[in-house]
Amino acid sequence: MGADIERESIDPKSNFISRCLHHQGSVLLSSDLNEHGAIFQYYLRQFITDLVGRSWRVVNGFEISLNTNKLKIAHGNFYIDGILCRNIEDCWYESSNNKLDKLQPYAPAPELANNNDGPTNLTSSDFIVYLECWERHVNSIQRPEIKEIALRGPDTSSRMELAWQVRVLTYELFQKYANDISEALKLRQGSDTFNGERKNFNDSINGTNAQIKEKGQKILDAFDMTSPTLRAWARKPSDANEPCSISADSQYRGFENQLYRVEIHRPGVLGDDDVPTFKWSRENASITFKILPQSVTYSNEGEFGKIALAIEKLGPDRRYGLCVGDWVELTNDAIEFGQQVLPLARITNIDANLGDLILSIEKTTIPITDCTMLRRWDQNSLINNINDAGTINIQEGTSAAYDKEDWIFLEHGIKIQFQPGGNYRHGDYWRNTDGIKRHRAILGVHKTGSEIKNLYEK
Repeated sequence: MGADIERESIDPKSNFISRCLHHQGSVLLSSDLNEHGAIFQYYLRQFITDLVGRSWRVVNGFEISLNTNKLKIAHGNFYIDGILCRNIEDCWYESSNNKLDKLQPYAPAPELANNNDGPTNLTSSDFIVYLECWERHVNSIQRPEIKEIALRGPDTSSRMELAWQVRVLTYELFQKYANDISEALKLRQGSDTFNGERKNFNDSINGTNAQIKEKGQKILDAFDMTSPTLRAWARKPSDANEPCSISADSQYRGFENQLYRVEIHRPGVLGDDDVPTFKWSRENASITFKILPQSVTYSNEGEFGKIALAIEKLGPDRRYGLCVGDWVELTNDAIEFGQQVLPLARITNIDANLGDLILSIEKTTIPITDCTMLRRWDQNSLINNINDAGTINIQEGTSAAYDKEDWIFLEHGIKIQFQPGGNYRHGDYWRNTDGIKRHRAILGVHKTGSEIKNLYEK
């Protein structure tokens, strides 16, 4: 999710700012309030990390046990990089035929959402159990209690929610992640030979003396090591004397103050059969609409599918509304937490009186009828190279010249460039200079024929 927020002027992680002071009689900006919270949060989490360590559990919090081929997660607290993960009651990693089983609150984990083979057989295999957490932006569609009903409609704020998932690193996933990371490092160093970071990584996971925990930790650390990086370029015209004029030779030609967001859609590494892709928004992906319950129908029409649905209300104008031809994303919690890749849909018809939409979408096996939210993205086939899924293929480059082909044009003179060697993960994004940050810690290790060995024992 995204929100229509102002820029965040100073990052406390890279500066020595300790407070945000409001001047007497001056305008109070929402960015000042947001920055004040970010400063306090950074120092608190850094203090916890320095005092106790990066990863630690409180008593038996998040203790893992294997019960009849199912992983049970104990209630309690666990800290990663100073971030508190809370599990308020005992729960299970995945579901079974017993519908009374309490699942972990942010289910399903991606390895389960993309697995069509049924429940995982864990008893007769080696695997690692780890915890992953991140901050997730939620609005009043996802959390209706955010909205103040006395105001009868408008959103005055949104929330950052701390989401966590207990995940399993099996041998098959280990090999897939290792190959992706190795290929990303090859692109980063520009050579097929194993040297530098790539050689060190491959040696660390292939060494016969390395234990399963150490190998798994190398994989988790390498996710951050191969995080993709992005450059952006927009020029200010040199002869812009009038505040409302746009020079004919200017680079950025937009009138509005926009917060652009670039988000990964299809994951992977450049060179894969499925090229990783991205989508972008000029409003930080904040243009969202509530889908009315039980209003979504899906049918196949030739090469594409057809979706009919109803939304609660259309936007007030073109900037915050919908038009025929717009690319939109249907989603719900299960799709988001499962990191499933659902093609974007294109609006083909709008009934403004009833709020009914007709969409065209690539055929997909991911369930659509339970989607609860529709989000607008702003890539446009008139100015961008759009594929059939409504997204843009990623290309990487290093050239510093604005007019080179390895820069990707968005709009209004804005171009972006992905740097070589990125391991692109679904849902990761850039917003000005920052983006999503995921934190990981190993909870336990299972060896074939034995109990799970929990780490961080008190």
